[in-house]
Amino acid sequence: MRPAVILCGMDDGDSHDAMRRALAWSAHPISVAGLALLLANDHLFKAWQPGPVTGKLSDVAGMLMFPPLLAVLVAAVVPRVPARALAVGALAATAAGFAFVKATAYGAQLASQAWSLVNEPSLVRADVTDLLALPALALCRWAWQRTARRPAPSRGTARLVRGALLLPVALLATTATTASPQRGPEAILLHEDGGRVVLGVNGRSDVEWAVSADDGLTWTALDREPDSATALQASRQDCAGSACYRVVTGGLRVESSADGGVTWQTAWEISGSQLAKLTEAYERRGLFGPTGEPTGDLMSFALVVREVGNGHVVLVANGRDGILRRGADGQWTRLGSWQGGVLEPPPALA
Repeated sequence: MRPAVILCGMDDGDSHDAMRRALAWSAHPISVAGLALLLANDHLFKAWQPGPVTGKLSDVAGMLMFPPLLAVLVAAVVPRVPARALAVGALAATAAGFAFVKATAYGAQLASQAWSLVNEPSLVRADVTDLLALPALALCRWAWQRTARRPAPSRGTARLVRGALLLPVALLATTATTASPQRGPEAILLHEDGGRVVLGVNGRSDVEWAVSADDGLTWTALDREPDSATALQASRQDCAGSACYRVVTGGLRVESSADGGVTWQTAWEISGSQLAKLTEAYERRGLFGPTGEPTGDLMSFALVVREVGNGHVVLVANGRDGILRRGADGQWTRLGSWQGGVLEPPPALA
């Protein structure tokens, strides 16, 4: 009967060594390198030279260090979970969660709300190009396999060092405010609240709120977040009768429909040379010169359509370029960016 007992228990100590294996995984050079990269990139590199490269570096670093961190946290709650299942679950959860946040607007919204609970008011944006970081999980999996072949002692100084040093540092790295470059105000939320329109502007370290009671002609600052929870939801499409409008994700563009949304055509857009000039006007500079990136996202986030008299007014939140307004006469006007209680005029377009 002894061999049978051995065969039934051949799980490499999985049911008893989850925490030990998770800690060993977090202490592997690959995991430590990911943690070091995350700290250096978020707190130094992004400030020196902000742009798409440093943004992707943070994603890669997260793929290397987050699964081991997640495994340690789960093992602390469920100590008898099989170690192999713990590793597979941590890798799968990281991949699925990252894809959900970066590939869907709803996932990005949930992540923004969750992140704001443990950090300053934050905005996480969906960007499918960030999914290029997912292959880094293969390297993270390789690190797990290496620790499985050479398990660390379950007791003693090694485990104390891992638990006392690496875990707190990893938790701090994933939640601490990064040394992000100075951002300009970004109009990201618009919501109709009775006879008023509420505007949400994402600044460098806080969210400013403003309200308009005259269809966007004038705005007044709100001292606190709107009471209505729906004010936090960005409306990408709205209608006045059969006249509908929608923002196009990823650019400064608004489409319209005269048949209730059956067919669509471009109603307003900034692209090509005009977009290049606008980007240059808002351009941030890094340690090594211009980055080619604006101090905020130049894209249409949300809109509201309001019926007035025999026509309608459209208000659009255009990120760094501020507020866009279509009057009842059909004229589109860029109103500017809301900052510190005033509207700053937008840069002129050639």
